[in-house]
Amino acid sequence: MREKYSLIPVFFSCFILVVTSAMAGGVKQLREENKALKSQLQSAVSRISDTESRIVNLQAELDVNDQELKEMRSDLDALEVELKELEELLRTEGSELLKEVMSLQEKKAILDDQVESLENDLAITNRQVEELNLLVADYQEQLKESNDEISVLERSVDDLRSSHSAQGIEHTKQIERLNAEKQHLEDEISRLEKNVEELRSTLTEQGSTSSRQISELNARNDELVAELYDLTNALSALQNTLDARDAEYSEKLASLSSENENLEKRLTQLNSEKKNLEKQTAGLKKELDMKLKAEEADKEKMKKTYDQLVSSLRKEVGEKTIEVQNYENALTINILEKIFFDSGKAVIKPEGLDVLRRVGDIIKNLHEKVIRIEGHTDDVPIGPKLVSVYPNNWELGAARASNVAEYFRTKSGIKPENLMVVSYSMYKPVVPNTSEQNRARNRRIEIVLQDKSYYEMIRAVESKGS
Repeated sequence: MREKYSLIPVFFSCFILVVTSAMAGGVKQLREENKALKSQLQSAVSRISDTESRIVNLQAELDVNDQELKEMRSDLDALEVELKELEELLRTEGSELLKEVMSLQEKKAILDDQVESLENDLAITNRQVEELNLLVADYQEQLKESNDEISVLERSVDDLRSSHSAQGIEHTKQIERLNAEKQHLEDEISRLEKNVEELRSTLTEQGSTSSRQISELNARNDELVAELYDLTNALSALQNTLDARDAEYSEKLASLSSENENLEKRLTQLNSEKKNLEKQTAGLKKELDMKLKAEEADKEKMKKTYDQLVSSLRKEVGEKTIEVQNYENALTINILEKIFFDSGKAVIKPEGLDVLRRVGDIIKNLHEKVIRIEGHTDDVPIGPKLVSVYPNNWELGAARASNVAEYFRTKSGIKPENLMVVSYSMYKPVVPNTSEQNRARNRRIEIVLQDKSYYEMIRAVESKGS
């Protein structure tokens, strides 16, 4: 019986040491994982800093474009001043100066178009920069929240470790105290058992002792048995107390293990979220790089297309019946009416078909572009003979643009989904309709090559608005 009770404190001491060592190892592992997680978060912050630097560079490019716009506007102001001076001279020097004024007005119209195009490009670039800034801000907020959660988890681990250490010390002291009480009771029981044995031996040796002495000894024996019974009950009560404390300690240990497991799951979740943030940041950087490379390649392709068109249409460009203009993300071919159509008609002339053939051979491979054919007229109303065919200039412009688009579809093999027909009638002149020469310039077909992304962006904006 004594050996059974003496093994209990040894068992509990070993159990407490094993559990404490396991918990200490788990906490140490958690702290090492936290350090690694912090290092990875710092790497993600560094990548975001690189993205912010790229945004700063884009902003610098925007500033350069703003400066170019200011310079062009300054040139426009200077041209307007010069125009006023020439108009003053026109009153005295005649028709020769009028021609110069017209030439300057044409230059001004071209510069106006270029300024408008640059302003559109700046607006698109500004929107892209704003979107990047919003993405970077969102990633920074997520990283900040992850850091805050990791700090809270570290403090929770430290608190749990301190609480566990304090509880372990207190339980150890209680076990030691109960073991000491148990040992004292066992010693007392051993002493009483020894006394009983001695009394029994004495009774055996003194069998002839008087009945009175036997009665006294029996009474003493009963007292000792009762005392032994009380001590046994006290020992049982102490054992029950020890078992209850052990159960309470096991329950607390299970609770601490559950909390530790939850912390590990949370750390795993944070690590997964951090990896997702890193992937999103890398994807954003890759997408930005790909977009910049695509823009550079598109510019190079547009320049090559422009050179091919100018080379193929050299004669018409020299005669100023065709103009080819290359902007950052669009290319415009301006063809005067006299090449394509007879007055008031929409049937394409043979020399116009030759021009369309050469243009179609060059632009048919630009699958990423939308080809917008615009019909423009002057402000002269449709004559009585043709009003039954084309009631107004809207329909005349639309018919001419539609015939050009149909030629590109059937003869050049351009996909119809890449074609767009627009009629501006007389409401988008390049010069005022103040003379026959100006009206001839306004009667034209414009072929505009525009990125598909431009129209996708417009559709997206319209969809959000609706």
